[in-house]
Amino acid sequence: MQESEAHGVPTWLVMAFAVVVPLILATLFRGLLEWSNRISECAEWNTASCLATAARNNRIVLLHGLAQLIFVALGAWRLGRSTQARVAFLLISIPWSGVVFFFWFFGAMAK
Repeated sequence: MQESEAHGVPTWLVMAFAVVVPLILATLFRGLLEWSNRISECAEWNTASCLATAARNNRIVLLHGLAQLIFVALGAWRLGRSTQARVAFLLISIPWSGVVFFFWFFGAMAK
């Protein structure tokens, strides 16, 4: 079993981290979006409150995308000099984070 040179972390653990953390972020932001929509009272006659809810939802979506991006950047930076573990992390986390965000976003729109 290979370990990264910088921190002695097994490569399988790095890859599992790259798969699990985007799912955890999506779950947390899904809960935040549900909570945000539950506290708002969007009525047909009150357009301002509906626009405020939409703006808040847009900020939550932006924060989720930013959190996924920060996770990928910090994860690759934290691995230090371990080229093999960094490449494995980036090859898994970049497309997986994109797929998770894509399905989270369109799932939130469909609901």
